[in-house]
Amino acid sequence: MNSIRVRLGVLGLALLTGLATPTTAGAAETAAPSPTVEEQRLDKDVPREILRRSGFDTVAPRLTRALDATRSYAQARRVVAREGARLWQRAVDRAQGRGPAVGDLSRDDDRPLYWARLGMTREVRTWEPEFGLTDGQRAGLLDELERTSRGQTAIGYPHGKGLKRILLTGFDPFTLDRDIRISNPSGPPRSPWTARSSRRRTARPGSRRPCSRCAGRTSRTGRWSARCGRTCRRSTCSRP
Repeated sequence: MNSIRVRLGVLGLALLTGLATPTTAGAAETAAPSPTVEEQRLDKDVPREILRRSGFDTVAPRLTRALDATRSYAQARRVVAREGARLWQRAVDRAQGRGPAVGDLSRDDDRPLYWARLGMTREVRTWEPEFGLTDGQRAGLLDELERTSRGQTAIGYPHGKGLKRILLTGFDPFTLDRDIRISNPSGPPRSPWTARSSRRRTARPGSRRPCSRCAGRTSRTGRWSARCGRTCRRSTCSRP
């Protein structure tokens, strides 16, 4: 009898200990997601100044208010897609000189788009709605935001003959720990992917046509090939 009582006592103590101690999986599910290293830079003075002086400091708070009003994952995904596309279009309009120039930063400055997008991704990454989000759903929201806020869903090549379709891409600034004020170092001051987004250009006849012998790029004034140094003798040149 004493042996049975001891075993029952040990079993009861083990059950109580198991109920009182949370499991590792449960703790991981309730832990709030943390911002990335990039997103943590938003708390510094320079990013705040860039967003304030460009008028883009309202982007992330507007997304937060819209997300808080949702009641399902489907609604949240539509909100993220809408606000991401709105950010991209606003950046395009700003670079192309359309609409009011809010703030005192130059329209050529591409940094407001970068920091505003980071503010949006941080809000989505740390957002904890009442209806709950799985890891896969949160990843889906972030992916939707990345594609729409970078203009990937706005790509639409025109149809027709005699058109050359060109896709310009860029990348985010780096070495921000060395100098947090830098912008995208990949091109000229005016952001090429926003300043030329959705614009159509008409080329003059005979300009920059390739030599059919070597497919090298020619000069603007003639059909001289920059690759082989010869002149194309044919009446027509092959397409690029």
